[in-house]
Amino acid sequence: RVLIIIQYLAQVLEHYSKAESEAFKNIKTKVVFALDSLEDAEYVSKLLGMRTKRVTQRSHSVGSNNSSSSHSHNLQAVPLMRPEEIQRLKSTDAIVIRTGHSPLKAKQYRWYQERDLKKRVCGFVSVPTQNPLIIPFEKNMKTELAASSHDLEI
Repeated sequence: RVLIIIQYLAQVLEHYSKAESEAFKNIKTKVVFALDSLEDAEYVSKLLGMRTKRVTQRSHSVGSNNSSSSHSHNLQAVPLMRPEEIQRLKSTDAIVIRTGHSPLKAKQYRWYQERDLKKRVCGFVSVPTQNPLIIPFEKNMKTELAASSHDLEI
């Protein structure tokens, strides 16, 4: 399992081409918090999709001898959440978008603010030290790997 945290979509585009960045956008589960970037908020708004809203239109006309009024109902597609609504999310709110499911607006569950969970806090927990191998992404990685594997065969 991999957890990828992206603060701004522009960060991805900064390091990867547009085609390569699509891999990040195709992640099955996305958790979104309040966004500062309007561009990112617009992207999330499009991801959330549209809903149907019933709109009532009223008109009133007054003539010299009489007046009349009418109203009609129409169905209109509107975004589930507008970009500015996403930008104004409370610090405790989140949006969960999962492929194949309806999006959810959720509350963050902060264990340290829950009395019952705070009682369960254990003492110090030893976490093994990890020394990850960091391999920077390079666009010509296939060429380099092929060359290094050729050197090993000789």
